[in-house]
Amino acid sequence: MATNEFKAFATAGGANVLSQEEYLALAALSTGFQSGIAKSAEINKALRQATTGVAALTQFISEATDSDINDNGDVSALVDKLAAALAARGLSRENPFADIAADGTENQALANLGLGEGSALPVGVPVPWPGETAPEGWLKCNGAAFDTAKYPKLALAYPSGKLPDLRGEFIRGWDDGRGVDSGRSLLSIQNYAFEDHALNLPTGMGLAGVELGSTEKDIYAAFADSMKYIGTVNSNGGWTDGSQPKIYLRSDGMPVGNNNGLASTIDAPYSFIRTYKASTGWNNPGLNTPKTANETRPRNVAFNYIVRAS
Repeated sequence: MATNEFKAFATAGGANVLSQEEYLALAALSTGFQSGIAKSAEINKALRQATTGVAALTQFISEATDSDINDNGDVSALVDKLAAALAARGLSRENPFADIAADGTENQALANLGLGEGSALPVGVPVPWPGETAPEGWLKCNGAAFDTAKYPKLALAYPSGKLPDLRGEFIRGWDDGRGVDSGRSLLSIQNYAFEDHALNLPTGMGLAGVELGSTEKDIYAAFADSMKYIGTVNSNGGWTDGSQPKIYLRSDGMPVGNNNGLASTIDAPYSFIRTYKASTGWNNPGLNTPKTANETRPRNVAFNYIVRAS
């Protein structure tokens, strides 16, 4: 067993020392003994206070390093052993908090740091990460199975032993009885969709958007069910012969579109109907790129979802 040669002075019961109250009232406590003869009880008190602190420190060094602490005046050796003692207790800069997992108080230690159960980042909560590789102690949400015995806390969040696959996915709040997205269970997958709606082109039964004075620029022709006859405009700007199914042309005669031949006849040579798969843009390299895709989505930024494993 390692020994410590530094001992506290006058520690036995009934030792000849001043009481703490007497010591605090001693004038020499701040000025030191100036002249005359100091009482033994006064000196013993000062020696006990100094030596007790030294003895406690050196005993800590001895036990932490399992080495003898000798009273030989070697200050440098004592400093080295002090550094070794601090490192052995997990307080080194190279390995801070190493004692948390070893001393059996991991849960309390994490709780003290605000990382315990119910903290801002409990085990299993998906967190966006900007790197391709998850940091140590974390797993990627890529649908992979994990060891439930190795990660029991993670298994509480995902009893199946499999993480959700969040690659390329958005996370949506669970409906939980609200009725906005009903019929869903937690971790269920929902495919993309677009709200059901109907679009129409103006016909002879309503305002075409191509009548004189219209500011509509995207509808170049209005048509009735039977696209056969050309309508004309009278002096008052109204359509003539409204009883016939017909195609109405803009006055500049320049409607063009992507359904060539739909109603191109000798009578209506410019009556191509302008329709689009999407109205968000057309492919014009260098000027415009259509904002269309095989899914409906908002603007977004790609992150890698990860979870704390333990």
